Amino acid sequence: MAYRNYKTLRISDNLFCYFWWGRGNNCNTYLISGVLEGEHPHVLIDPGNTVNEYREPCAKQMLAALSGDGFKVEEIGLILITHFHSDHCSACKDIIKMNKGDNHPFIAFPNKEYEFLLESKEGMRSFYGNLLDEIKPVILLDEGELKLGKISLQVFRSPGHSPGSLCFYWPDEKVLFTGDVLFFGSIGRTDLMGGDHRELARSINRLSALDIEFLLPGHSTEYGSYVQGKDLIKRNFQAVQMFF
Repeated sequence: MAYRNYKTLRISDNLFCYFWWGRGNNCNTYLISGVLEGEHPHVLIDPGNTVNEYREPCAKQMLAALSGDGFKVEEIGLILITHFHSDHCSACKDIIKMNKGDNHPFIAFPNKEYEFLLESKEGMRSFYGNLLDEIKPVILLDEGELKLGKISLQVFRSPGHSPGSLCFYWPDEKVLFTGDVLFFGSIGRTDLMGGDHRELARSINRLSALDIEFLLPGHSTEYGSYVQGKDLIKRNFQAVQMFF
């Protein structure tokens, strides 16, 4: 189903994909539903931009797509951020504003990325504006197991596109959320502040050893929005490794 610039896909009972196909820059968003205890059971990965360079209302459209699948913004208990680029996380501001007081989701940032941003805060301000001040993480993530109520994710430090990028692997579903580390037929750019081509190569080589059935990237390419099937995923890794 399509909600303006979003194409949606349900992969399993708990996993919903929101693929961005607008004109301007914005990321894909993923929702893992009903896994946390209490009144806020949903986990959102990379909510995306507020408004992009074409003035497309990305956050508004993303929340409309969630609502179309029956999810309320106040039911989101945790937001996982793969890396601190505005097209992946600025919509956190919109979600916070829509929840009164402190009743908004916990926001989890990559620890190494946050350290890098704090050390270079003044230099980053010209690039990100006041985004670092407006979105304050409650949880700082590093590599290891992340228990989320009924499920567990494995967190992998995957620098290269950014200094502290994280990828999330859901072993029970054999799903890998790659952020901007790896796409369908392409890789994340390394010419932004903190990027490193050699580190990206090491990150991708490491991820290629995982048992993956669905590869869910941060952006769609001309080849598609996601990669499904172990054989195709293996070939995708082999293809992108030729960039290095």
